[in-house]
Amino acid sequence: MIILTVCYLIALFMLGAILGSFLNVVAVDFMNVYMTHGLEKKSEVKFIWQKLLSKDFWKHIFTHRSSCTTCKTTLTPKELVPLLSYLWQRGACRNCDVSLSPQYLYVEVLSGVIFMTVFLKVFSAHAVLGGAFVGEVFYMFLFFALALILFLFDYEHMIVPNIVVYPLVLLAVGSHMFGFRSVPQIELLEALVAAVVLALPLFLLWALSKGTWMGMADSKIALVMGALLGLSLGLSAWVISFWIGAIIAVILVGTDSYVRRSDDDKEVTMKTAIPFGPFMVLAMWFVYISGYNVFPF
Repeated sequence: MIILTVCYLIALFMLGAILGSFLNVVAVDFMNVYMTHGLEKKSEVKFIWQKLLSKDFWKHIFTHRSSCTTCKTTLTPKELVPLLSYLWQRGACRNCDVSLSPQYLYVEVLSGVIFMTVFLKVFSAHAVLGGAFVGEVFYMFLFFALALILFLFDYEHMIVPNIVVYPLVLLAVGSHMFGFRSVPQIELLEALVAAVVLALPLFLLWALSKGTWMGMADSKIALVMGALLGLSLGLSAWVISFWIGAIIAVILVGTDSYVRRSDDDKEVTMKTAIPFGPFMVLAMWFVYISGYNVFPF
């Protein structure tokens, strides 16, 4: 029985890692397009809509093959196996020997863990494993897949694109409208109120400090957090994200291991800007799967 359970969990993890491999490609391409075209200063929705209507865009989606970003060598099937390929190649391109970003590995690991835990969370909430169960699993995984893109974007560029935030808010609200069993059982109005209540303080901190205390991006993620978890669990995730951030910041300062964003950042200090969004995403996922409540009301 134990062996069967372990095999079951490994299969779920690997399925999530496979989906994470695709998610990696989407995230990297999206970040490149976003930053190349300066979409943080333009209408994201208009630009993306024009892309969706372009035949070249869809041709690229269906014909594009993964390649090394340095030497442009097309990757073979054995170089596209989630997790194993990165380890087998020792984190470097087989052709030019340039080191690959560890992002490819940790996103696949994170995606595998997220899919496995989301599956188990939805599984525990359903008495019958039917179409509703399968639909909820992939719906919630889609939600956290988009949240993972926010994680990557904020970590790499300290930007949270509205084009990702809008669908996340809609998906969070939709989970309550569809009556999903794995999400907190709250009314739609409470979800909307919680979204505003959680986002407003961070927005005010950003406005009053002109971005020195908190980033505008953090209030956007808080909006998503409240819409999914409600007020009580949302506040819990809010607090837990500060706990995670404090622990990670102390570790990074102590080990001087944070990835520098410019040559001017010679060492990691308490004044070094560290994106807060990734901690919020992790806290939201943790509270969703665990139901841990700091404020039981």
